[in-house]
Amino acid sequence: MTDNEIIKSMEHCCDEDAACESCLFNEKCGKGGERLIEYALALVKHQRAEIEMKRAEIEGKNQLYEAAIAAQETLQKYMKAQIAEIFVKIEKIIDEKYSFFVYKSEYDEEAEAIINFSDSISNAIDELKRTYIEEVENE
Repeated sequence: MTDNEIIKSMEHCCDEDAACESCLFNEKCGKGGERLIEYALALVKHQRAEIEMKRAEIEGKNQLYEAAIAAQETLQKYMKAQIAEIFVKIEKIIDEKYSFFVYKSEYDEEAEAIINFSDSISNAIDELKRTYIEEVENE
């Protein structure tokens, strides 16, 4: 029997005014509906097993989702740390070269141009850092 047939037969059996002869399950029923109850019990157990299977499937997907989120957060932290480290290294290089060319600029016009270029790069890096920091704070 299908699930719907079992349900209809159970409803019919519960109706005090309904005659057993008009029931879909009449010939298979047995006395007092024992066989119908067995079918209904099997249906309930089957549906419960399906629900548990779906629940386990959903739980597995939730665990995968949570693991993916954790991995993404770890990767973002790593990337932020790497970007911050790059900024520090670039600033250190600029500071070292800047000091050298400031000293040299007293004697050399080309060094003055390099100092101006270095200032431009420093300003661009500062702008990148501000943009990066705003993005990090907005996350």
